[in-house]
Amino acid sequence: MEKKKDPNHIPIEEFNRLMLGVEKFIEERGNPKFNIVWVSDMMLKRVQKDNDTWVCLEGQKSKGKSNTALLISLLIHRYSGVWVNTETGEKREEVPRLTPLPQPWLQTEVGFSFDKNLSFLDNAQQIREKYNLLPRFGCLVLDESIKNLLKYNFMQKAQQDLIRLSATERFQNKICLLCIPSFDELTSVFRRDRVQMRLYMYFRSTAQNSASCIMSLKNESRFSTDPWSQDYNSKLYDKLLERVNFGLRSREQILKTEKRLKGFVCDFEVPNIKHLSPKIWNIYQRLKEQNAAKEGADSEIDPQTIVYEKKIYNLKYGINALITWLKEKYPEITYKKIAEITTLTPAQISTIKSEMNKNLDAT
Repeated sequence: MEKKKDPNHIPIEEFNRLMLGVEKFIEERGNPKFNIVWVSDMMLKRVQKDNDTWVCLEGQKSKGKSNTALLISLLIHRYSGVWVNTETGEKREEVPRLTPLPQPWLQTEVGFSFDKNLSFLDNAQQIREKYNLLPRFGCLVLDESIKNLLKYNFMQKAQQDLIRLSATERFQNKICLLCIPSFDELTSVFRRDRVQMRLYMYFRSTAQNSASCIMSLKNESRFSTDPWSQDYNSKLYDKLLERVNFGLRSREQILKTEKRLKGFVCDFEVPNIKHLSPKIWNIYQRLKEQNAAKEGADSEIDPQTIVYEKKIYNLKYGINALITWLKEKYPEITYKKIAEITTLTPAQISTIKSEMNKNLDAT
């Protein structure tokens, strides 16, 4: 009986076509030292030294977080999978590695699998199972699934399980990529103790089929109470860009400011998978659509949580209304001054306004 073809399978020929496209993309930009391959290899090198790696990909909607996370996972697994010795016929399966096997070994199957390496709207138990099934040095992308974990307050059991997973399973030497709109949506404990790297998607060009990303690393000093320098960076960022309207800040202005912040490592360009390999991107899009119906189905929600969330929403709505009234009544007042009065940071004020505006647009 003929084996049924897996519609989510990536043929090695298509995978190699994507890898060649990434190489060409980098070459066309002058082979910069800091690029998407360098970043992916950096993560792999870390776990090869008996560590685990948790990376937060942040940025507004449609800036390229999912594309970047998926491409990083594909690159990490580019030399993993089934290899065949063309002289003896021997087969062996490789975990993620930095270099290909020498001749006469030939790769026939890539180690990446959408079912194993990507999490769409899974609950905490499903995420744990996928994480544990990955090979050593494997990479799991928490794409849409992070919505379930952040949908309600962080004391929800699902999010406690994620923290427990990151704390107890680090010996497995694996990589986990979390796509999330804002870094502040994670608890201080998770931000401070578990996330080692942040990738900020700050610009996307449809004309160039690419996105721009900034990488930052945390201060590993045991004496640091704010390893990501959140307070310092927030104040400096607002000071440097205080004369530029939120919606008018250019790519160059943002990058120039980000380079002066603590923790900044590099910036790099990310190619669009859809442009390099429509077949692979179509598989991703189909799976995303198929899993959309799962949203909320696995959430463990009790009535008290729903009441709590409604109160938080009403509070945010009230804060946004107050800020709008203040700006209309006193045009000279700055967001920095409002932050001082309310004890909220400018970043939190911006997040509240953006969230409320999105909700108003949707109604």
